[in-house]
Amino acid sequence: MKQSTTETRLYCPRCGTIHTIFRKTAKQKKAGHYKNFYCYKCTHTHNHIELKDFVYTKEELEEMVVKMKQEDKY
Repeated sequence: MKQSTTETRLYCPRCGTIHTIFRKTAKQKKAGHYKNFYCYKCTHTHNHIELKDFVYTKEELEEMVVKMKQEDKY
């Protein structure tokens, strides 16, 4: 049986690049979830912030990065 997938975006807090990955629809994570991921622009593996379908302002993304640093996940 074929399972459907959904596009998910990951935000790199170090360089600001947004990466696209695909997840099974049943395995979706909540917005703000941290994913350890390789950034081709930074050339390092570190936590990225999972974004959902709605649009984020630059201030909202910066707040997420500050929260990430406070939780020691940066």
